[in-house]
Amino acid sequence: PTGIDTQALKSKVAASTTADAAGSEVKNGLRHLLGRSRAVVSSMGRSSLGFGFFLGIFNGVSCNVETIRKRKDWVNSFAGGAAAGTFAGLNTRDPRMIMYSALGTGVVTSAVFVAFGVSGLDDKSAGY
Repeated sequence: PTGIDTQALKSKVAASTTADAAGSEVKNGLRHLLGRSRAVVSSMGRSSLGFGFFLGIFNGVSCNVETIRKRKDWVNSFAGGAAAGTFAGLNTRDPRMIMYSALGTGVVTSAVFVAFGVSGLDDKSAGY
């Protein structure tokens, strides 16, 4: 009997070791989460940029075709969709897949135009 409670001392040491291990585990978890967050943000940035290019190409081509043809119909949407689909299919580097992407996107965008009558201005206000 030295006056030291060895059982209490052992439990304090065990608690301290457990707390250190838990703290280390939390730090490792946070590092992992931050690493994954950076990857997710980077991926979102690339996806957003690609989507912006896709919409820019679609809008630019369909508006220019409309101006040249002086008509607001499904053909403009098809041309814009085909151009944007070509852009979207370029990463495959397979000419057949690029063609399918262009054709499929053109068909879908022109079908949306026909089904929903999507238009910004009527023909009179556009000057046609």
